[in-house]
Amino acid sequence: LMTLGFVGTFSAGAQTMEFSWLGIPSGTYSLGMAGTGYLSDENVAWSSFGSSAMAALSDRRLAAAMSYSRWQPSPFNRVSAGVSGKAGSGVAVSGGASFLGGRRYSVFDSGGQRTGNYMPYMLEMNVGAGVKLTDFMSVGAGFIYAMEAVAEDGKYNALAGDLMLAFIHRGFRGCVGVSSFGANLGSDGGLKSFPASAKITAGYEDSLYNGKFHLSVYTDADCYLNGSVSAAIGASVGYRELITFRGGYRYSSSAAPLPSFGTLGISFGYAGIALDLAYVLSSDQIRNSFQTGLRYSF
Repeated sequence: LMTLGFVGTFSAGAQTMEFSWLGIPSGTYSLGMAGTGYLSDENVAWSSFGSSAMAALSDRRLAAAMSYSRWQPSPFNRVSAGVSGKAGSGVAVSGGASFLGGRRYSVFDSGGQRTGNYMPYMLEMNVGAGVKLTDFMSVGAGFIYAMEAVAEDGKYNALAGDLMLAFIHRGFRGCVGVSSFGANLGSDGGLKSFPASAKITAGYEDSLYNGKFHLSVYTDADCYLNGSVSAAIGASVGYRELITFRGGYRYSSSAAPLPSFGTLGISFGYAGIALDLAYVLSSDQIRNSFQTGLRYSF
């Protein structure tokens, strides 16, 4: 039961979807807006986790970030890292990794004798590349290797990919494509479903009073192959790069990989370095989860 609960932590309905944790934002900046905002330059280090296409349009030459989160209700810990850089005037490459470790549980044999402990864990490694097609449009592709080891005899491996088309025009940003389309590579427990979706996102960013204040609004939607949907809206407002406040809400239908939830976030920055904090609320399943992250870009 503990193992099943761990796997199904992020399942909002009766249908359990393995690898649903791939939908958890690794970027703390994005999580503070309920998973939106991944097209922002502030989130470019996590391009291989969302949209590799936008990295090619970003004005950041190099970006790196790491994050730590503790997710309810199990709870379990997650450590992630991402990097993105320009390989030329119109080409960007990115990569990242994420490790999730759950609570240890006791293992018993068929006779009811305790034989030891086991810690369930999950692993994601990804790479991505984006190419600028015009001054305002780019295309990007990403590849993901994912593994779930929920029990000694229940390990699953899969490969997945993203294909995105992104655009930026003045303050407007957008992206359309397919996300997490993959195939199971074989396991000890059989074929499992995968959180593949058609995705669309749009946003607007602007600065006010000679750049002293900045604001952004983002929205996105996913239509999953199992018929479920998810949609979110998020916003941020900040003073220079010193402090930024964020918030957002994500609605998910009953069979979506993640439940509905709201988030609040705050960032402190100086000279290209930023500390991000995000807190999850408004969710019966994952309320009181939190994430912190550190990023640098120039």
